[in-house]
Amino acid sequence: MFSNIPMENMRQTCGSTLTPFMFRGAFTNTTFGNENGKGLYFDIDISGIQNHFRGFSLFEFGVRKGSIEKQNSPSILSHNFFGWILTVINPTEAALISTAGRIVNSNISIYDKTSFYYAVEIDSNSTMVLKTKDKDKVPYIILDETKLIKSKRQIGYAKVCSVSKANVKIKLTKNNVSFNRSTLYPNMYISDNNRTISNYPQPSFKKQILTRKHAIQDIMLLNCNLKCVYVLYFRVYAPTAKEVFSSVLTNSKNLTVTDLFHDTLFTYSRCLNFRTNQSFCVVINRNSQRHSFIEMSPDQLHSVIIIVNRKQKSASFVIGHHEIEIANRLIFENGTPILRFVFLSTEDTVSVYLGDRNDFLIDIWIICKAVTFVRVIFIFIDNVITTSMILTCLCLYLLLVFISIVSSLRRDPIYAVRIARPRW
Repeated sequence: MFSNIPMENMRQTCGSTLTPFMFRGAFTNTTFGNENGKGLYFDIDISGIQNHFRGFSLFEFGVRKGSIEKQNSPSILSHNFFGWILTVINPTEAALISTAGRIVNSNISIYDKTSFYYAVEIDSNSTMVLKTKDKDKVPYIILDETKLIKSKRQIGYAKVCSVSKANVKIKLTKNNVSFNRSTLYPNMYISDNNRTISNYPQPSFKKQILTRKHAIQDIMLLNCNLKCVYVLYFRVYAPTAKEVFSSVLTNSKNLTVTDLFHDTLFTYSRCLNFRTNQSFCVVINRNSQRHSFIEMSPDQLHSVIIIVNRKQKSASFVIGHHEIEIANRLIFENGTPILRFVFLSTEDTVSVYLGDRNDFLIDIWIICKAVTFVRVIFIFIDNVITTSMILTCLCLYLLLVFISIVSSLRRDPIYAVRIARPRW
């Protein structure tokens, strides 16, 4: 199984020790040890809240040892990370909850545009202390403290919710601390001095762009010498983008070569000219002039059956009752065929599961073949009927012309005699 978004309740690998991964956020450029006088100071602005469901997280900040491999930090005691999350508790209020699950500040108004001021400091006995203040009030007051962090070096972090849920901007106010631009999540924004991040555009802010144009995930179709069957399942969760992902067939030896080695099979996107704008479809690319649309609702599991024939250098992809046939010797002749998922949206969640070949339902394949056969028959009948109608109309026209001529001959006896008995 893989996903373009961190998965919950599952072990996974995101980022590396050199470039730690942060979902919708960024790490600081400075590490912190258990020494007095070190700290992080955040100014956070929130506006335009669209999601008021209980349990929804607006932002999070704290320190940790490395990558954050979940969408939301688990509420557990850990020596590797510690932070605080502003969580919605009702349509107008939120609570600040520690990653250990303790409520440290409740009844926080989020009805309108709101600003927050937090300080995370380490005191002389290696205790990490959370402080807050109102905008015009100094000094800070203590909200929480912990001695859970045992790691010698930690990095600060901050993360925000999706821009479709609320607008969030986080600024580091200490001059010697800024965000590490290389760890910023794609499609977020960062100031020129790297001290402020945002999930929505700001004047003079730069948008974080992927090194590649889009995130990708490859599935190698291995262990196939003659003819093989592979089964995949995919699920798209509440998509918002116009186009969510595409599936491309390519080859392990030609991953960076021209389009001769690539065939785009289908794209999961919003349906065109469909019943509602909320409908999503798999758009099958038959050729540059012809596409087929299959409605496939979000939040449901859909299957893709792949039948590879190395001997004939071809493959068939069965989606619903539709079959895509690919005959490209450049893909199947050498190397390993690869099914590549190209994620066109960084906000929408797509999960792909590798099924067992026993999941291949022969009846679905037969139905697919039957539907294709019936479609061909109907096209043939349609062509025959069209041809027959043309011939019938032509015959009727000729008959009418003949009747007209005969009638005119009967009305003109002299002309008839001239034809029957020519004069010499």
